[in-house]
Amino acid sequence: MPFYYSTDGGKSFQRGDDYMRYTWRPYQDSKNYIISVTSDRLYVAKDRDGDYYVTQYPLIPGIDLKKPYPPGVRGAGFLASKRPNYLDGLRTPSGQEYIKCDDSIRPANAPKGKK
Repeated sequence: MPFYYSTDGGKSFQRGDDYMRYTWRPYQDSKNYIISVTSDRLYVAKDRDGDYYVTQYPLIPGIDLKKPYPPGVRGAGFLASKRPNYLDGLRTPSGQEYIKCDDSIRPANAPKGKK
């Protein structure tokens, strides 16, 4: 499953990397991810046996995350346990620290009785 990103305030969107490759259960498998965005970075964290591996993507105007980055621009990858404060200070525009999806909303093809 790809993610889509904007570097121009939502006027246009580009397709980013596939963060959930080869899944036939996107509803269930998406629970293993945390996606966070700042004004200049996108973080995709995947749970790996209790620790998250975080891929950090730069968000600068006009960047294509699927191509080599311009000179001087870098991404990063790290274990969340090595940088536990990487999300400190992130807030929604209304001041919330995080948003949790409503577990009662499921796709029509989700298995019955399972979350």
